[in-house]
Amino acid sequence: MNLLRRLSFGIELDLRSLAVFRIVMGLCLCSDLATKLFYAKDFYSDWGLMPRTYWVSNYMNDHKISLMLANGEAWFQYAFLLVALICAVLFTVGYKTRFFQIITLVLLGSIQSRNYLLLSAADDLLRLSLFWSLLLPLDRYYSITNPALTSSSQTETGYRSFAGGLFILQLVIMYLFTAFYKVNPTWTTDSSAIYYALNIDHFATPVGKWLSQFTSFGIFLTRTTLIWEFVGPLLLFIPFKAKVFRSIAALGFIFFHLGLAVCLNLGTFPWVAIAYWCALLPGEVWDVAFQKVRKTLPTVPKVSASSEFLNGKKLRLMESIFSGCMVLVLLQNISDVTQNKVFLPGSVKTFLLTTNLNQVWDMFAPYPIRNDGWFVLEGTFKNGETRDLLTNKNVTFEKPNSVADLYSTSEWRKFYLFLWDQGERKILLPFARYMCRSSKSTQEESPLSTLKITFMKETTPPLGMEFPEVVPITLWQHDCFAQ
Repeated sequence: MNLLRRLSFGIELDLRSLAVFRIVMGLCLCSDLATKLFYAKDFYSDWGLMPRTYWVSNYMNDHKISLMLANGEAWFQYAFLLVALICAVLFTVGYKTRFFQIITLVLLGSIQSRNYLLLSAADDLLRLSLFWSLLLPLDRYYSITNPALTSSSQTETGYRSFAGGLFILQLVIMYLFTAFYKVNPTWTTDSSAIYYALNIDHFATPVGKWLSQFTSFGIFLTRTTLIWEFVGPLLLFIPFKAKVFRSIAALGFIFFHLGLAVCLNLGTFPWVAIAYWCALLPGEVWDVAFQKVRKTLPTVPKVSASSEFLNGKKLRLMESIFSGCMVLVLLQNISDVTQNKVFLPGSVKTFLLTTNLNQVWDMFAPYPIRNDGWFVLEGTFKNGETRDLLTNKNVTFEKPNSVADLYSTSEWRKFYLFLWDQGERKILLPFARYMCRSSKSTQEESPLSTLKITFMKETTPPLGMEFPEVVPITLWQHDCFAQ
């Protein structure tokens, strides 16, 4: 029985940790939606990057559903995102938490399906964390419904359920499969992956660029990163001193992602991952944190942690459905990493796409990109004025001090990276048309006449070799009056 109790801790989550997860993940969600709201016209309307007719004809997956496609006017996109933001705020503060969590999840799925060219791993993890936490009581603490900040020493705060195990398993899947994707010589043999990653100008921060010069340290980071992504999640399943090992795993990954945030511009991904790990912190963390101030904070009466939420047959039914979904998610991940379609029948793939449970964790894998650079958008206006439309300065082909700072949001950064990676008419044509619509001269509101898109390609050489010369590549030339 003692061993069974130890093993059961593997699916236990502390109610206070779940509340912190709700708040931190909610803040990430609100930040993400606020950014998308600011650029709603550019990202989602028919005036923007991808008009609905062009998107449906060239990019839309038949099995994806987006309510945003119901109307292409800018006002509709603003209204849609504003409703999603309001629901996210209500979820964050814990008002009718599960109801607004479901609404937010549906709206978020529509937003992400509307233009997946803007998405990154942060979007997947954000969406999936909301799904797998649907059966968990996220509002027992720090919420409008239950504002208590701490509990009496007799209050039971541990919550054990099969749904908690599925919630934990999704996080484990992300790290283990991204580690499997990285089984490549740049990670396992010459250990140059971190060196290449820190030289991706689209992502590197000044700290990251500075660290990239220390090759021995980069080799050490590469090896420890791969080992930690394999070993770290497995610490959650050690039955002995389980709370200690879970604390090591959670705090280790929290500091791991803080390090990523310092070195690379990865949008909300580090913060979303940190929020997820907050849910796994053992209750002892909060006991220690509130020990000195317990007497001054409001407490809650003793109550069973499992007595108020989805009891009996309803909970078992939902857990069974979620378990089936998790089996399909595992099949999809195994199929992708092994490149074996036997594991993923067409019907399963369709189901995962329709429910937005599809996921691929090939982050910086099998190796970081080596052909990096920056864009020069040379725009000539009808009045003769010429400037770089990306920087709004005079056209120059000199490398900017910080390429990453050229992009105001992670969505723009991802889109421009996709623009270079694809480099074909299907993506360049609508982008050029968008630039013609959105660009105005500094004088007399003169329209844009011609656009030349140049990518300054800079290849990262192997360790110990000098950087080659930058190669300008003309991706597209466009006449705005001959569309």
